[in-house]
Amino acid sequence: MQQLYLEKTPQEIAEELDHRCPYCGTLLVPEIRTFEAPWTEEGKLTRPIFPKCDCDGVVQAARMQKQTEEERRRETASLMLSLRLQNAGLTGWLKDATFDAFRKRKDWEDASKLCVQVRRFVDAMVLDQLGEKCWLIMHGRYGTGKTHLAAAAIHDAIEHGVPNCYFRSWTEYLKRLQASWEREAGEQRTSDIVQELQQGKLVALDDLDKRRDPSGWAREELYTVLNYRYNARLATILTFNEAPGTPDPDAEGRLMLERFMSRAIIDRVVGARWSALNFDGPSYRSGVTWETR
Repeated sequence: MQQLYLEKTPQEIAEELDHRCPYCGTLLVPEIRTFEAPWTEEGKLTRPIFPKCDCDGVVQAARMQKQTEEERRRETASLMLSLRLQNAGLTGWLKDATFDAFRKRKDWEDASKLCVQVRRFVDAMVLDQLGEKCWLIMHGRYGTGKTHLAAAAIHDAIEHGVPNCYFRSWTEYLKRLQASWEREAGEQRTSDIVQELQQGKLVALDDLDKRRDPSGWAREELYTVLNYRYNARLATILTFNEAPGTPDPDAEGRLMLERFMSRAIIDRVVGARWSALNFDGPSYRSGVTWETR
């Protein structure tokens, strides 16, 4: 073969090898090049270097290959995002609960302002600008979008590449803990479930005051999670129906939230707040302006 390259012209080599463009059929005439090859007897190697055809078929094929690679990357990125959202607890309608999907309202102008505030909180967290005041409190009436925006915050943080973000409904979390006590060895342990909320980079706990007459165990679990996150200065989102300072009409000198948690935890919640947002508009579900008690 080496001798063939030395004895024949590039045109003859192209014709003998029948090296043609697969798209337009043009015969591709090579450039004959000689390379240093000290491991050979002659010390050199001669090889034909065939050019790439620049026909429309080649250009289109390259474009299609690039599109395929980009589509594959997009599909992979979409799959990875879907898995991270699922692991974070954003399933069902929650996986589509984003800031952009939060509906503006003519009958409640502050809805858009509240969305902006939650978005700013996430931006500050991503940029590590929250400092010690790193808890966002959302409280207010039923159906006003607190859950949507809490989920949107987790969704946005995940899209920004923040690891270990979790959205948890408090009542569902307690059920999950109870179920873990009866699981067989090898399944997720209770300690793993608790660790998610204790050490997550951003955690949203939804409906903390929804469970009526919580047991001493439930109050203790809430204390464990919130006290850990308070001491570790970890970004946290909490949603309530009642404002932290709302007095209990049935017990003089007691706060409404003391039905669900100790005064010590309420003090931590207030002390760590980046902002406390009041959701006092009409329900997105029914359009009714509900009282919270």
